[in-house]
Amino acid sequence: MKRDGNLHEMKLTSWKYFIIVLRILIGAILPYSGLYKINTFLQDPAPYRAEESLESPARSIQFIEDLKRTGYFWQFLGVVELTCGVLIMSQYLSLLGAVLSMPVSVNFLLFQLFLGYQNAIHLILTVLFFVCNIILISYNYQSLKSTFLKFKLI
Repeated sequence: MKRDGNLHEMKLTSWKYFIIVLRILIGAILPYSGLYKINTFLQDPAPYRAEESLESPARSIQFIEDLKRTGYFWQFLGVVELTCGVLIMSQYLSLLGAVLSMPVSVNFLLFQLFLGYQNAIHLILTVLFFVCNIILISYNYQSLKSTFLKFKLI
C-alpha cells in the first residue's frame, strides 16, 4: 500500500515540475516575441501592394505589414504578449496569463492554417504553443470552474 502512495506522489510531483517548466518556457517565448513587435514600431512597413492574386507567402507577409501599417495593433499585440509572458512566468498569476494568451494562440494557429501553411516548422511550433496553452489552462481547471461556472437559480 505504501508503495502505491509514493508512486502517486511521484507522479503528482513530476506533473508539477512539468507545469513549472512549461510555464517558464512559454513565459520566456511570449515576452521575446512581444519585445520584437514593440521594437519594430519605428520601422517602416513595406510598401502596400494591391494585388488580388497574391500567393500564400505573399499574403501572409502582406497581412503582417497591414497590421504594422495600422500604427497601433502590432505594438498592442506585442504589449499583450509581453504581459501574458510575464504573468505566466510569475507562477502565481500564470492562470490569468494563460487565459489572456489563449486568443493570441488561437489567432496564431488560424494564421498559420490559412495564410502561412507553406512553412511546416512554424505550423508545428504554433500547434505546440496552442497545446501548451491548453495544458496550462486545464491544469488549473478547478480554479476556472469555481470562478466562471457558477450557476445560481434566481
